[in-house]
Amino acid sequence: MRGRHHKWFLTWLAALTLAVAPALPALAAATITLDPTEGVAGSAFVVEGKGFKAGELIRIQWDDENLGAPINADAYGAFTVELTVPADATAGEHEVSATGTPPGGSTATATFTVIAAAPTTTTTAPAGETTTTTAAPGEEDTTTTTEDEGTTTTTVAEDDGGGLVFATDFHMNPDEGSPGEEFEISATLTGGIDRVDLWLGRVRLGQPVTVGSDGFFTATRTVPDLEPGLYWLTIQTSDGEIISARPFEVLEGPAGPTPLLPRDFAFSGLGYAILAAVLLIALLSVWWIWRRPKKEKEPEPPPGGDSG
Repeated sequence: MRGRHHKWFLTWLAALTLAVAPALPALAAATITLDPTEGVAGSAFVVEGKGFKAGELIRIQWDDENLGAPINADAYGAFTVELTVPADATAGEHEVSATGTPPGGSTATATFTVIAAAPTTTTTAPAGETTTTTAAPGEEDTTTTTEDEGTTTTTVAEDDGGGLVFATDFHMNPDEGSPGEEFEISATLTGGIDRVDLWLGRVRLGQPVTVGSDGFFTATRTVPDLEPGLYWLTIQTSDGEIISARPFEVLEGPAGPTPLLPRDFAFSGLGYAILAAVLLIALLSVWWIWRRPKKEKEPEPPPGGDSG
């Protein structure tokens, strides 16, 4: 009887192994996400990968051309890297891929959409005039004094009809806050645009905002879960063109419970194999306890003691 149970157990164990082994690579399939997923040539974006092999050397490519230096996945098979869209990238969809060290390296792809750059306007500055140029978010403003008559080029946004769009009376109340807190954004736009997007750093703040016929809008938004620091809050067109920007400081939020695993934790192939082994041991323990023969109770002596 016991031998038959052993044969059944070995058959069950072999079937479980054959069923679990092919599924492990699929469960650990590598993936990448892009943030943002669209922008102009020369803009920055972040690639975040998960499900790669621990410590794997990964090459990032833009349309089969290397983009940036190779990087290593961490102990959990994850990585994060900031890259720049090639300056000569044409408008449209482009493939971004992350490939691990061959042979057998993990591979994942995502799509980035390049949008047409905003048009420029050129103005003539008289000699001796001091001009302050407002830089793009994340860069420093520059102040120059022209000795000779020169030209200044400024990038601006356009509305659907080709008219220029500017923001006036752009306010935030308050202009700082911790993740989860609400704040109000308001501005008056010129140019007849009817909808805008609000961004804090590289995080879109909710749905597009409808602009009134007088160009005014107001919106209440929640501070996203960002690391403490100074970020640019930008008003953008639906095409990603920046209309105006103001600094917003994200404060440190209240201390919460320490997570059991890192926020970017991701199982690698080895991680799934270990998890399967733990589950298998648990099942075997339950089976062994269930199949263990019960100790027979000794019969009680007959009443009256020994008969002699």
